[in-house]
Amino acid sequence: MKWITRENVRVDRVACPWLIKGAGTCRRTGRSLRALAEGFAALGISDEERLNRQFPVYDVLYAYASRQAG
Repeated sequence: MKWITRENVRVDRVACPWLIKGAGTCRRTGRSLRALAEGFAALGISDEERLNRQFPVYDVLYAYASRQAG
């Protein structure tokens, strides 16, 4: 992925590409999402790898939230 901003993806910089990717939006976010993103950041892996690993987590949370809302 080519970044148009600085490297070292942060919490909001994971959510934005995930939303752009077309996964939709969750109405509820919070400490748990921040903890997940900060935990992935602590792994010291590349931005690309962090996105590859985090997208499925957000997809699962979105699927769960969608079922709860429906």
